[in-house]
Amino acid sequence: MTLTNEQIQALQEQAECICGILENIAGYEPGDIDGDDVELRFETEDGFDTGCNVSIVEQCQKSADVIRSLLAEREADKALIAEQDARLIEYARIATENAVRTLTVKLPKTFWYEHDDLSRDVAVLEKRLVKKALHEACAAAGITLKVGGEDGAN
Repeated sequence: MTLTNEQIQALQEQAECICGILENIAGYEPGDIDGDDVELRFETEDGFDTGCNVSIVEQCQKSADVIRSLLAEREADKALIAEQDARLIEYARIATENAVRTLTVKLPKTFWYEHDDLSRDVAVLEKRLVKKALHEACAAAGITLKVGGEDGAN
């Protein structure tokens, strides 16, 4: 049972109201209570003295209903947290597995050519062959690879 935010807010307001009534009732001496009804006196936010009669039995039932609803919501939250914890554990396991995986790529033959006036040899790999080698290695490992250049083309 999962409650909406509005239902939770209403439940909290009911709980606050019931707690106020119960605290008010708790202030009575047992000998002052005749029957099921209790007259409650209190001030409004504006300072006006007011009151009402409430049924002890009715307030007890309302209290029990609110407490049961709060407990049910708590159990639903605990179940959701346990489910999310299980997902996090699984994600951590997958991340750990992926962190220790090794991908071996057999690169194409290196070509050497003379660069600038200093006669330095520079290693050159053909881009198309490197991309092909990467795609083949990733496909064999079950990894999707997207390679883009400066122009965004593959």
